[in-house]
Amino acid sequence: MSQLGLVTTTLKRVEAQLPPAYFLRLHRRYVVNRQFIEQAKLTFGKPMVHLVGGMHLPISHRRWMVLRSQFTLR
Repeated sequence: MSQLGLVTTTLKRVEAQLPPAYFLRLHRRYVVNRQFIEQAKLTFGKPMVHLVGGMHLPISHRRWMVLRSQFTLR
């Protein structure tokens, strides 16, 4: 069972410590492991990432252009 803890740093600092080959910033609130991304697509006109396990996360419009060339779009 995993435990959650309080992090006292910014997501930007955490992101800087992660290997960019494995992690991707989707939005100001989300950094994800690339291995868990099933696809990126427009859902009701908004860019979204669909993760393994069924979770859906928004993608900022700025990052959408980069992602659409890397993942299957529908």
